[in-house]
Amino acid sequence: MAKYDEIIDLIRREEVVLFVGAGCSLAAGAPSASDLNTRLKKLLDKSFIPQTDTLQEVSEALVLQDGNRDRLNKVLIDSFSLLKPTCFHKLLSTIPYIKDIVTTNYDNLIESSYNYNSIQVFAEDQDCGCYSEDKYHIYKIHGDYNHLDRVIVTSSDYRHTIKSHKDSLLWSKIKSLFATKHVVFIGYSLADGNFQNLIEEVEINEKSKSKQIYLISPGIDNLTKAKLDKLIVVGVEGDADSFITACISSLKESFGEDISSHDRNKSAAQFGRNNGVLLETRDNGKSIYITSMKGSESNNFTFDFSTERKDLLLGNNMYSDKVPCGEISIPALSLTPKEMQTLKFVFNGLNVTKGINVSKILIGPAIKKIQLRIHAKKRKCN
Repeated sequence: MAKYDEIIDLIRREEVVLFVGAGCSLAAGAPSASDLNTRLKKLLDKSFIPQTDTLQEVSEALVLQDGNRDRLNKVLIDSFSLLKPTCFHKLLSTIPYIKDIVTTNYDNLIESSYNYNSIQVFAEDQDCGCYSEDKYHIYKIHGDYNHLDRVIVTSSDYRHTIKSHKDSLLWSKIKSLFATKHVVFIGYSLADGNFQNLIEEVEINEKSKSKQIYLISPGIDNLTKAKLDKLIVVGVEGDADSFITACISSLKESFGEDISSHDRNKSAAQFGRNNGVLLETRDNGKSIYITSMKGSESNNFTFDFSTERKDLLLGNNMYSDKVPCGEISIPALSLTPKEMQTLKFVFNGLNVTKGINVSKILIGPAIKKIQLRIHAKKRKCN
């Protein structure tokens, strides 16, 4: 979709950090903040129900009532530990152009979609001691059900976190991502406290901001846009599924261009492998081009072009060229330079046109090779 083009172009340049919110987990069965609030409130005595009916205050009241976090932790484990990745998470894991993902979600849907050896999960400062450029980085800035001691959910958790951010290695990395990459929020809304807190805590303002911030969210009306403009955030009407589908479709269409680029070749090649396409390439110094292609399961190769020649359109072909085939020559027809400019090659769903070095195309009648074995009866000859 055209509305995502600007963001997808930045993704192709590997200049995007993706912030994934709770909205991306709802389809997997994760509770919303309101649902989680309701579950926790049922555990409260009437005398402990807070006047401010928010997840932060209700969870705080439960901890104060119980004197510990045991029942709060159990609700988090029961709510998030059995979830399975959705189409969004699975498709996201096939996009190697996105190296950094930050989430405030308590589930592990993102990391469980990736190959375990290809990711690094950062949930606390000690995780930042070993950083690999070759891996995908997932930052769990609010903890999760596997890191219950790092979960940020109560009002006290938020107050403590804001104070401790100044000396936090993990938060320093988050602020660095804001400063060096364009930020795309998805699964959040303007009313989401997590979204507003993140914007405020990194102290992004018109003077210090060097990169753009986007919010992909449904229901962005004129009032919401005005509020986002005040935060210097670009609002894009949409949702997680339509965005990730458009992103995959666009990356497939631009695959040949990316594979021939020195800056994008590595990510494009991995994207090809993620889509079942294995390539061999050659670098001529100016660009990289494909020398062979192989599908991991199938080899579906198609090409099309535009022409105004009636002999081709009507099938009354006058073959002016020949293609050697063993000891014989097969009549063929060459595409004109104008037709070559419209040529499009697609291999297993990936547009490889700009990644292959083709100077001439010959079209001939279909050739079917068959094998014959002739058996003759033996006869006596006088």
